[in-house]
Amino acid sequence: GAPSQHYMSHTPTTTTIARDSVNTAVRLFALGAWKVFHAYARKVKRKKGDLLEWSTYHDLVMPFKHWKLYMVEAHIETLRAARHDFVLEHRILSCQVRDLEERCEDLRSE
Repeated sequence: GAPSQHYMSHTPTTTTIARDSVNTAVRLFALGAWKVFHAYARKVKRKKGDLLEWSTYHDLVMPFKHWKLYMVEAHIETLRAARHDFVLEHRILSCQVRDLEERCEDLRSE
């Protein structure tokens, strides 16, 4: 009697085993859910960091890019104006050369 009751009191019952299995399953599920959530949170944090890095870089660089673009456009406009002046000067000189050649022909024919 007494020794077998003592042995039975330390032997887990089916209910205790089932409860332990459920507790283990809940812990494993909670751990798995935490891992998934933690991985997602890390991914979101990384994306936010990348976006912040890009926007900070973009905010710092864009004024210089706009300034450089303005300077290039101003230089191009200066070159266009200089080309226009050269073309006009070429036309004027061409007309003067033609006039001088015509005068030379007239002087030769007299």
